[in-house]
Amino acid sequence: LKKKGEVLDFKIEYIRKDGKLLVAEESARLTKEGIIEGIIHDVTEEEEYERKLKAIAEVSKALVGKMDLDEIFEKSLIEVIKALGADGGVIFEMEDNQLVLRKAHGMSKEYIKKYQKLQLGEHLVGKVAMSGKSILIKNSLKDKRCTKEVIECEKYLSAVVVPIRYEGKVIGSMALISKKANYFSLQDLNILQSVAN
Repeated sequence: LKKKGEVLDFKIEYIRKDGKLLVAEESARLTKEGIIEGIIHDVTEEEEYERKLKAIAEVSKALVGKMDLDEIFEKSLIEVIKALGADGGVIFEMEDNQLVLRKAHGMSKEYIKKYQKLQLGEHLVGKVAMSGKSILIKNSLKDKRCTKEVIECEKYLSAVVVPIRYEGKVIGSMALISKKANYFSLQDLNILQSVAN
């Protein structure tokens, strides 16, 4: 600051009182009177979004050349759970007009055993597979689209569910859950949809 008289867009990390990381961009200048004037801009959300996009790019790189659908499902689910910080997730594939559980990560044994097959329109994943439209759940306890049995089984509060498309046709659905209310955003839904396509 003393050499150039100003600093522009200097990134720095702070730890907030609640223990969470805050990423800031700072710009400052030294006035003729020797006073430092500056501005600090919180860029935590932007940094987090960029980190998520990089993680999705890693998923894409890991899948290049993979022809085995089972391997694609496995790698995609694990990487997107990590990227979005979800507590768990599932992939269901359409087969003979019903949904078959293909992959589950971070889900209970009870869920995996109980929900091997679902009808189209049943539960959130079935609704999404049938309609082809994504669903974002902010609080499962207040959203009538959620199934009480699944809420009790997984203790989740928020979810994001997207259709899996191949050549324009819905072939299944992918869902992520979080035990925190209001956890997923519209950005998360869009990222998950990009992976599912």
